[in-house]
Amino acid sequence: MSSPASRFQPDRLMTARLARGRLKKDVAQAVGKTPAAVSHWELGHSRPSDEVVEQLARVLSFPTEFFLDGNAATHTPPAGAVHFRSLRSSSQRERDQALARGALLTTLASFFQDSGVRLPRLDFPDIEVGPDPSAEEVSKAASLLRQHWGITSGPIPHVVRLLEAGGAIVGRLGTRSSRVDAFSYSTGPRPVVILGSEKKDKARGRFSAAHELGHLVMHHDAEPGDAQVERQANEFASALLMPAEDIFDELPTTADFSAFLELKRVWGVSIQALLFRSRRLGRMTESTYRRAMTEVSANGWRRSEPDHLGPVESPEVLRRAFNLLNERRGVGLAEVAEKTHLPRDVLVELLEDHSL
Repeated sequence: MSSPASRFQPDRLMTARLARGRLKKDVAQAVGKTPAAVSHWELGHSRPSDEVVEQLARVLSFPTEFFLDGNAATHTPPAGAVHFRSLRSSSQRERDQALARGALLTTLASFFQDSGVRLPRLDFPDIEVGPDPSAEEVSKAASLLRQHWGITSGPIPHVVRLLEAGGAIVGRLGTRSSRVDAFSYSTGPRPVVILGSEKKDKARGRFSAAHELGHLVMHHDAEPGDAQVERQANEFASALLMPAEDIFDELPTTADFSAFLELKRVWGVSIQALLFRSRRLGRMTESTYRRAMTEVSANGWRRSEPDHLGPVESPEVLRRAFNLLNERRGVGLAEVAEKTHLPRDVLVELLEDHSL
């Protein structure tokens, strides 16, 4: 049997290290090597010895088999292909950890599919927009997406399920990446959307999911992190969640917050999003909008609005896939861990089921 060193997979070391939020220098110190050595291993320029492979597994709390061939390669996209919403407020370490989570979710989804569980068919439409689309073009893109997916008029009941039904892999971040709001990319076998972990506000979470959907639909070649690109994704989310033809007559022309609260409950969006939409569609003047936002700030609603609409929307496709495999074949968490070579605690987080 070949040695662990000869079967070592560089991408797996990087994924495990980033998933645990460890720096190269920390890992190097733990195994008695230099940070440069760790870099060479991750780049595939050299291989660690059998003994060091075992040490790496212990230090990162991953099974030794995770680092060896025979496993599907993890897909961590290049940083330039990922749309991060909190690019400035989050650290590189937090973003790296978040990307590793996306890679592991893709690995888990591939395992379920290879095990005979049918995941939703990939069905993201190819909607062309110009390099600098107008608000009207962005709104049209949102309308075309609704048509393609057969979304009837009115509020969208569940944005996260909509993403999953289109074939995207959707997950949430661990609590250690709290400054990473949300991100998405489409360079792997399926689009990946990772939402924030500690956002208690259902309305905000729905808007974030729609924002990332906008990136996946419109921004195949756009520069991630660009302020204009982010504004376009916000415009897309606004048009998707509140189509002009459906909501125009319902929007108040004054700062009637009791009316906006009722609309929040119906449409599942924040008061601030409704105010922005009212201004954008010309129902509310610029001066009225500014006065309303001043009142929002004075009430402390920028951070925490009244009426949180209940639990945030959560992804469920991978959890359902696991439950289906368990019901049909009796495959439990221990067997999934054995076959994917993922640690139990990582699987619990990826499946978002702490009862396991």
